Amino acid sequence: MFTNEVSIYRPTTTVDSGGSPIDTLTETGTILCRIQRNKGFEPIEGGRKFSKPSYILYCDTTEDILMDDQVLFDSAFYNVIESEVEANDNTYRRIVMTKAEE
Repeated sequence: MFTNEVSIYRPTTTVDSGGSPIDTLTETGTILCRIQRNKGFEPIEGGRKFSKPSYILYCDTTEDILMDDQVLFDSAFYNVIESEVEANDNTYRRIVMTKAEE
């Protein structure tokens, strides 16, 4: 059922060579999931809408994914914007993600 592999990256704060804190992404591992294209819209000035690349991941409920994490999928980073356990018997985790700003 879960046949696609994606990498999960978590924001961490480290210290550079000068002792200043810097924010970086650290890979926490890969997970197997099912990926479905989602159509997301965001309002812009003038009442028009634009489409932002968005996907839904379905994976095992035990996967360690946080709202601040980023997912590397198809050579691009995506922000996790929603994560919840679904189905009547809590059989899978549903994660909505949108393309991160470059």
